Amino acid sequence: MVLPLPKLVPTVSPCYLKRRRGGPTAFLRNVGSFHVLYERQKELLAWAAQAGAKAAGPVYFIYHDDSAVTPEEELRGDVCLPLQELVPGSGAVTTRVVEEALCACVLYEGVNTRGPSLWGVVYEWLEKNGWTEAAAPEKHQLLHDEDLGDMDDAFELCVPVKRA
Repeated sequence: MVLPLPKLVPTVSPCYLKRRRGGPTAFLRNVGSFHVLYERQKELLAWAAQAGAKAAGPVYFIYHDDSAVTPEEELRGDVCLPLQELVPGSGAVTTRVVEEALCACVLYEGVNTRGPSLWGVVYEWLEKNGWTEAAAPEKHQLLHDEDLGDMDDAFELCVPVKRA
């Protein structure tokens, strides 16, 4: 069996609009390095199993702060899991219903899925096309969304938007 090679030269799609699904969601807050969010998803999935909460979609992350201006020890991020139905949170996990939102998105494919230019692509597109960031402080990085299929080295960066 031959496995596909990851893209060695990263690609970034043009910006596009997409409706982000809403619904019941579990949140696990992290303060500190954003790199820890990947590790903390195991903690959130273990909570879901213990609570009997069934996932309605893939885990995703919310970045509340800009790592270029916020000290690493103060960075706030959430590991999120869409749920089939709202269940009470416990311990460090909270739950609430997330509203549907219109988002400006870019798709990144390639190894080392960290590109400082991604935010620039989105914000430049917003300015040129008469959109602005919505009041919601949720900047999403959706990993392995079912819409992306089996692309292991891909993620979709989405920013909730409204007309300027």
